[in-house]
Amino acid sequence: MTTDRATGNSDSGSELERLRRQIDATDDAIWQLIVQRGQIARCIGTYKRQHNLPIVQSQRFAAMLEQRLLWAQDNGIEAETVSSIMTALHDMSVSVQQRED
Repeated sequence: MTTDRATGNSDSGSELERLRRQIDATDDAIWQLIVQRGQIARCIGTYKRQHNLPIVQSQRFAAMLEQRLLWAQDNGIEAETVSSIMTALHDMSVSVQQRED
């Protein structure tokens, strides 16, 4: 059995490498969805400006977060993790919506 000192991978690590490639592909898909979400948020920001609506709508975020936390509970994901992710996504959306492109 040989080991690549740079990566720590051995011949028997091919399963690990296959799994890491799956993680990488999943991460790529997540980033593509984040870009798509940002594009939608930009459109929402334009709509809100055109209709004199506030960019931040706290009740919408609270309802969305509550729904995502229920989903997390059903799927065995820690509520704190989901809350952190959703808050970061919301902050990004607010930032994008505030831009006047």
